[in-house]
Amino acid sequence: MIIDLDVAEDTTSIALNSLDLKIHTTTIHADGVLVTTSPTLSHNEEIQTTTITFDKTIPKGQKMQLK
Repeated sequence: MIIDLDVAEDTTSIALNSLDLKIHTTTIHADGVLVTTSPTLSHNEEIQTTTITFDKTIPKGQKMQLK
């Protein structure tokens, strides 16, 4: 699965509604460049979200892909 995102503000994390998603691993690309292959994933079953955190800041305006 590939998720395309537009970065609205500088960020080092993404939170996704994960009710029907089981995310175990992901890679993150910004404007076609690999950002990380090993972000930190944290799941919150109560509010049904997964937060993906990475070391590099992705600037506002870039196109991001989760693969």
